[in-house]
Amino acid sequence: MPELYHNFVPIDRWAMTIQTGQTVTQDETATDPQAPPADASDETPPFQRPRNLLPYPYFSQAERDRRWSLVRLAMAQVSVDCIIVPPDASGSGRLAAHARYLTHVGFGLTDIAAVMPVDGEVCAVVPNPEEWTSTQPWCSDVRSNSNGFSAALIAKLEEVPLPNRRVGIVGMPRDGERSRGEASLALLTQLQNGLPDIDWVDSTDILSTSRITKSAEEVAFLERSMSIVDASFRATLEAARLDATDGNVWTVAFETVARLGSEPPVRVGWTRHDRSVLRQSALGRRAITLETPWIGEFEAAWGGYRARGAQTFILGNLEAPYPELVRLCSELWGALIELIHPGIEMRQLRERIYRAWRQLAPKTGTLAGATCEVRLVGAGLGWDKPRIGSRDMPSDDLARTVAPGWCFSLAARVALGAHQVVWGDTLAVGSRSARCLGKTPQGREDQ
Repeated sequence: MPELYHNFVPIDRWAMTIQTGQTVTQDETATDPQAPPADASDETPPFQRPRNLLPYPYFSQAERDRRWSLVRLAMAQVSVDCIIVPPDASGSGRLAAHARYLTHVGFGLTDIAAVMPVDGEVCAVVPNPEEWTSTQPWCSDVRSNSNGFSAALIAKLEEVPLPNRRVGIVGMPRDGERSRGEASLALLTQLQNGLPDIDWVDSTDILSTSRITKSAEEVAFLERSMSIVDASFRATLEAARLDATDGNVWTVAFETVARLGSEPPVRVGWTRHDRSVLRQSALGRRAITLETPWIGEFEAAWGGYRARGAQTFILGNLEAPYPELVRLCSELWGALIELIHPGIEMRQLRERIYRAWRQLAPKTGTLAGATCEVRLVGAGLGWDKPRIGSRDMPSDDLARTVAPGWCFSLAARVALGAHQVVWGDTLAVGSRSARCLGKTPQGREDQ
């Protein structure tokens, strides 16, 4: 088995009925000398690679059952018979992340819809169903959207029991606007016309809330993603020479992220000290120069789980005010990590973050007038809640209380005029405190 997939334990004692009805069993698979004996243990390993699946990262059946039970319990509490995740009309990936969470179907910005009944088989609707049968072990009801997403969704709804005649829509617009999600108004109209006796309700919060607390398997995926980010930082250090351009260094960083198994599209951005930003669509030809700081903000997505990190790169000696900015950013980072722990309400956390900066911000000296920006957003399949940033937080996010299993991407930026230093990592909240998933140490690293 390739090293890239060393977390996945091959087993032969597994069977899955695919859409055609064919069942793959142990007798039809090749024997793997590394597989445990059939009677060695009845315990299912956390990661599996059945013989009829392609070597993509995926989760265990136990993880599937955990998610489905969690969502179905929330549905039953509000008498929702079925939840529909429509295809993403805007291309943002927000709804695709919800659908992938339920079905394990999706890659990048795959066009996908999902149906989860309280009682019955979960369904995924995609343009190429035959490809997704062999890439995930969760969903056997994978259908084509060849006649349109609405037709496939209506057909599925007609097959499952709807005793309350109440169906939830994830990303359902309110008051005719897309303020809560990215669902197509045209598709929703088609669903309502096709099933006029159904009470259609907004079920976005059911999925958003269910996805906040991550399992040990999900944290392991985020940790793998962060290890890819760390590798891209190391590759960037090696590539950042005086004869290189910013485009050269950006390409090395992106190549590293892709080569180590991350899914595209991912964020690989550069920012110079003058805040000019280099993105994937605008490769630059500016030369790397001494004493010119560059901020790398990298993201990787192993199995779709997105971890982010940020670092500041400077070739040559650190000139004022950068030594002081580095020290101040490090102090702020340490204070932020201590603040994030189980039991603290998000509203209280936001207030304490502001208070921590007010206590650390220099009133006199070189750094008098320095500013900071803290960004704390949920980490996972994308668009995970909750989040603290420059914009106002939704009231439901402010009322949430941090719990074990929550994961965040945290970035702290300290600036004095055009001079700035950034540090970022992805965190997982444990039983007592938060830990950084990245392994890159803070401080100066000489080449």
